[in-house]
Amino acid sequence: MSEHPIATKAEQEALENQRPVPELVPSLTPDGGLQADVDHEVEARRQRRIAFIQNRLAGSSYRMRRDQAQAISR
Repeated sequence: MSEHPIATKAEQEALENQRPVPELVPSLTPDGGLQADVDHEVEARRQRRIAFIQNRLAGSSYRMRRDQAQAISR
């Protein structure tokens, strides 16, 4: 079973709201390069999930409208 079986608009919006605001000053954390790699990977995963959800919702919406149109035309 998938880690995230149901894609919802609420999850998409929550993930979009969790996007970090870009910092204008460099971070002074130890091992900044490693932390930047981790942060980049986390953000990339978040972006992939958002794109996945958007595609799933768009497909569901399309199928619903198509099925509704077919039901009406019968």
